[in-house]
Amino acid sequence: MTDDTQTAKAPGGSFARVLRSPGALRLVGSLFVLETGSAMTTVGLPLLVMQRYGLGLEVGFTLAARFLPNILLGALAGQIVDRNDPRRVAMLAALGSGLAALLFPFTTAMWQIQLLALAIGVGYMFGFPATMALRPQVIPEGSELEGNGLIVTAERVPKLLGPALAGPIAAAAGIGWLFCAEAATALAAPRC
Repeated sequence: MTDDTQTAKAPGGSFARVLRSPGALRLVGSLFVLETGSAMTTVGLPLLVMQRYGLGLEVGFTLAARFLPNILLGALAGQIVDRNDPRRVAMLAALGSGLAALLFPFTTAMWQIQLLALAIGVGYMFGFPATMALRPQVIPEGSELEGNGLIVTAERVPKLLGPALAGPIAAAAGIGWLFCAEAATALAAPRC
């Protein structure tokens, strides 16, 4: 048995080091909170468009506006994150996206909804790589696999949890509250 295997299986091994690292736990918690709010907006956005304008191409165009920046300009965002403090970029991107989400209920035209969807997409385009750039700073050396596993879990679980929460919130309080939820998660995430 190699030293690496013994460390991983011994009490207080790699996974325990990640769980004892406040920075790693804050990063995982922040990502979880942000992704949960984002997943609720992913449900709320088409519902808002359908409620106001009916089912049509507008729903598809609005969702595309949200995801296109990351697809088309993701590499550019990585360059910008590399040249700046990733913690600051992540925080500004989250707050900007949260503010944009908060404005959805106040829109009066389809182009406004699509512009806000684009703004959220731009925020995500910068926020996610900035958050990932923080990994080496907060995950203890030798615990990279375990830390990455927690980060992947924090990114994927909200994709199930967010829509599951969105349905009851929209039914009980209205679609507009889904966007308030993303704004609240954007404010809460940097504090995690």
